[in-house]
Amino acid sequence: MPNTIFATGINGLVGSHFRDAYAETYNIVSLDVADPTNPVDITQPDQVLKALSSAEGKYVLHLAAFTNVTEAWKQNGDTNG
Repeated sequence: MPNTIFATGINGLVGSHFRDAYAETYNIVSLDVADPTNPVDITQPDQVLKALSSAEGKYVLHLAAFTNVTEAWKQNGDTNG
């Protein structure tokens, strides 16, 4: 199998394009709450650690994004996730 990478937001706009372009180059392990088979909430450390221990990978690619700009600005400085 190709090199394994972990990726957040792999089901989103940018992530899905990355996945489509590199699916044959990398084994992409999803760290995405929207993943239909293995959802991972990246705000929950125990879920992230469990997912990271599921495969041998050296890299985490962070592609998750909050796409509602207005709401994002409202939450500026919110450290509670």
